[in-house]
Amino acid sequence: MVSKPHFDLFAQAQKFSSIVLPESILDHLELTLRPFGFTHFLITGLPMPGRPVDALVLRKDWEDYSTEEGGLLLSIDPDDPIISRSLDSTQPFTVGVEDMIGEKIRPSELFLAARESEKTILVSVPILHLKPFQGAVIVAGPAVKLDRYAMLGLEFFCASAMEQLDAVGGLLVDRPGSLSARERRVLELTSHGQTANEIADVLDISQRTVHAHLQNASNKLRGRNKTHTVMQAVRYGQLPN
Repeated sequence: MVSKPHFDLFAQAQKFSSIVLPESILDHLELTLRPFGFTHFLITGLPMPGRPVDALVLRKDWEDYSTEEGGLLLSIDPDDPIISRSLDSTQPFTVGVEDMIGEKIRPSELFLAARESEKTILVSVPILHLKPFQGAVIVAGPAVKLDRYAMLGLEFFCASAMEQLDAVGGLLVDRPGSLSARERRVLELTSHGQTANEIADVLDISQRTVHAHLQNASNKLRGRNKTHTVMQAVRYGQLPN
């Protein structure tokens, strides 16, 4: 373990700006974090409601210790609690064995697959500031030791990696199930309290078309009503906060 990991991570983050190939950016991220005790790596976009994760994965090196067969974890459950929590968290979080035993969160296939020992720790760094992209850098290992300063360094390091991926066109911005530009605009005006008639006038479309856009948005976001649909749109990065 290096003596001052948070300083090293801040320094290593500066190197991303000179890397222009997406795979090389991911290589630098993984190789820099391995000496900190991380053995499992998942760099991925986060899915829209009811959509699979696998098509959004940028890198997955996740050996499965939960089965006798071993090998890499084949697929990721879009409803895995680690994925869901990454979508709702504004800062990095950790998950350990005690969280599973104590039922603080429901069982996570991602964590159970990475559980090489009772000391296994999973860390997720949500990446939610590159809207409309939403993603996470999720790492785990059996011998991870991170104090709060190292966590700050890890957050900065992972954010720098994703920002450079965004700069070189390495992020999958258009997720399956994303709202169209017109659906976003209709929802945005709805969130401002405008009626279907007012929205129709602003966009020069019929009220019937307005209602169709709202229904399509509701279906994609699994909204129970207009208010919930707007809330879901904000949650999934389809509208600004």
